Amino acid sequence: MSAGNSGGNELGVVGGWGIAPAALAKFFPAGAIVVAPTRENVARVASLRRVVAYSLGAWLLLDAATRGEFSCDNAVLYAPFLAFSREKGRGGKIFSAQVKFLRRWLRRDCCGALADFYARAGLSLSPPAELPYAPEDLEAGLDFLLDGDISAVPAAATNWEIVLGENDALLDAEIVAATFPKNPTRIIPRGTHDLLTLI
Repeated sequence: MSAGNSGGNELGVVGGWGIAPAALAKFFPAGAIVVAPTRENVARVASLRRVVAYSLGAWLLLDAATRGEFSCDNAVLYAPFLAFSREKGRGGKIFSAQVKFLRRWLRRDCCGALADFYARAGLSLSPPAELPYAPEDLEAGLDFLLDGDISAVPAAATNWEIVLGENDALLDAEIVAATFPKNPTRIIPRGTHDLLTLI
């Protein structure tokens, strides 16, 4: 499913860490429900026919499916992962210490921390000049990146499409793809962690 195939409120989009929903909304059909990556927002899109989730948003969808709180027959996960930190050996390239440093920086200088993250992740969107969403949700997202670890793809999610970028600065596409053995998976040549290179 490409991002442009669905219209109206049938489509829900759960964004990635540090990206304002309004910044992502322009890449999806009018009427799509585009939300920040939080557990509460995953619940908001749970009743929709089609769901797209990106990076942290994809992890949250998988986490909700693991807990039996989310099921969808038509979902696409862009730049997903089961565990983010490099130490967990599931395809993440970023060490926990780097995420902890980002969390400390976020508390001192949110916009500076976000600008650095956008640059390191290779995002083409301009970094936000103000908070993209609630500060407590930004911190909670970093906690999920640090501690989140889904042992295996939940049965309810094995039909979800997985899309990864070959040149992702944050994830090793081949290793991540191997953690989704039953899912239809595409690795986009020259794709990065930037959603625009994947859709």
